[in-house]
Amino acid sequence: MRLKELTEKRNAIVEQMQAITAKATVEQRSASAEEVAEFEKLGTELRSLDDTIKMEERARDLSIGAVPS
Repeated sequence: MRLKELTEKRNAIVEQMQAITAKATVEQRSASAEEVAEFEKLGTELRSLDDTIKMEERARDLSIGAVPS
């Protein structure tokens, strides 16, 4: 369940980042300082979530007592 929640949160962040860039593109302008700051903040959250998702996936794949071949 936790992996699903993390993935959903990740997808929401990606959508927010895409919305920021799409707005500036549609309005045919560069991103504002506020938009750049928000995009960077979301990027930091995204990288953190990606790391957590990878860790959760690795933990899920582990089997107690199993010896790697």
